[in-house]
Amino acid sequence: MNGKDINEALRTYLGADSKGGVTPYGMAERVRERYGTAATEVQAAIDVALEGLLEVPDSMHVESLQAIGAFATEQARLRRPEFEDDVCRAIGDYVSYRFR
Repeated sequence: MNGKDINEALRTYLGADSKGGVTPYGMAERVRERYGTAATEVQAAIDVALEGLLEVPDSMHVESLQAIGAFATEQARLRRPEFEDDVCRAIGDYVSYRFR
């Protein structure tokens, strides 16, 4: 997948809005609805793209959810320069939501 396609796939998967907010449930279902028969391939590309971005280091466990989200957003920006800003923010929001 090229940069534009992976950004759109991640927006779909995360249920992201333009400000980086997410809908952290029904993720695989959204991908299936949007991509139909190509959903398996798209989901595999999403999994590869998110690899290493959803974990929170032990040193961050004492931080606020806002700090954890900011850390994950910055990691997405650094590790995946092809990700657009709203996608990086959505990843940060999703990581902080999962950490709760």
